[in-house]
Amino acid sequence: MFLLFFAVWLILNGKVTVEICLLGIVISAALFYFACRFMEYSLKKELLVFRLIPLCVRYFWVLVKEIVKANVCVLKIILSPELQPEPAFVYFDTELRTGMTKMVLANSITLTPGTITVSVEGGRFCVHCLDRELAEGTMDVIGHAYDMLLTAAVIVLAVLVIFSIIRSVLGPRIADRIIAINMTGTMIIMIIAILSVYLDENYLVDICLIYAMISFLGVVVLCKVYTGVYLQKRNQKATLEAIEKNLAGQVTPLEESMETGTRNPGDGEGERS
Repeated sequence: MFLLFFAVWLILNGKVTVEICLLGIVISAALFYFACRFMEYSLKKELLVFRLIPLCVRYFWVLVKEIVKANVCVLKIILSPELQPEPAFVYFDTELRTGMTKMVLANSITLTPGTITVSVEGGRFCVHCLDRELAEGTMDVIGHAYDMLLTAAVIVLAVLVIFSIIRSVLGPRIADRIIAINMTGTMIIMIIAILSVYLDENYLVDICLIYAMISFLGVVVLCKVYTGVYLQKRNQKATLEAIEKNLAGQVTPLEESMETGTRNPGDGEGERS
């Protein structure tokens, strides 16, 4: 969280100097202390998130493998008339506590072809399988798949946040930087929301709302400043072009006198001749 605060500070400043870095460190430390003191955040929870990152790779692999296996089984049943499916109901218990986590687990089961979550009563799930073959390994895989799904989503969003930060630094236009900052804030909000479900911490939802308001106000201010600077430059450019056009179409009094003085001697000589 400290590094996140510091990165946002550098992005909003748009340049890196010793003074900006020192002031950013102080401000980031103050915000981190505030989060730990009043929002029940701690280094232990932050380290827990980093320790859970390897589960993302495991989840992604297990989820893809099980979806492919289920698709092959369903396709085999459809294309082979001699194979008769044997539907079955599978019951299993889970240690999930909140309704949100149970809902995500039930949807993850339904995501796999051939299986549908029929009911959830307390911690007991009832799943309908198109064939008994599809029910094999359901209880062993689905718990790991649920954890790894959330971890995979956090990792993907973190990678996208890094790309957005790079775009906000490189630009090249100011509009590109503003859009990149807005995308970064949105993806950070999504990461915090996912962590609130994964860690079963409701206070993270409050952080999401606060961060969303701050991000919205920050983008609005940046757009307002950028629009004002753009209009000012455009007006200055139009004024300069108008002045140059007027100067090109007019003759100054000095030039007129010089031209008159140049013509008069010639006229006198013509009269004397």
